Amino acid sequence: MSKLFKSICDPLHIEASHLKYPSFPKKYIPPLDIKGTSTNKLEKQIVAFIQLHGWQAERIKNTGQARVEKLKLANGYTKEKVTYTKGTGTKGTADISSTIEGRSVKIEVKNAKTKDRMSKAQEAYQAQLDLTGGVYYVARDIDSFIEWFKENFKKNPRWEEAVLITYKS
Repeated sequence: MSKLFKSICDPLHIEASHLKYPSFPKKYIPPLDIKGTSTNKLEKQIVAFIQLHGWQAERIKNTGQARVEKLKLANGYTKEKVTYTKGTGTKGTADISSTIEGRSVKIEVKNAKTKDRMSKAQEAYQAQLDLTGGVYYVARDIDSFIEWFKENFKKNPRWEEAVLITYKS
């Protein structure tokens, strides 16, 4: 876990948890535990960071429905065949959808460690969002995301109220 993420989010997490559970002593609240550098972990860290600043954020999955079919082979073995039924979400949608300072903010996670690239559908989605006044950001690691966030947004002025509603400690 990034030292920057930990130094910013652990105190906010402890304060938010204490707000939700005031009878629980702060010294016994464990720090955030989102370790690793996988894309999944990066998505979780970004959502937690946004929520800990009092804004709304959620992960979006648009992979569709997995259908598993068991096939009997001639030699007596069985083999599973997985196909996907197309999802109903917008093609190219971002991994994280959030509302920050009243603006629609979409975050596409392309982990620097895995060298992911954006698809044509994702580029079209970004262009559409840009045209409509939304904010689109491609996150490659947590530290650069935090720097971008700090340059563009602030903590919610109604932080306590927002954290009680949105933060899942």
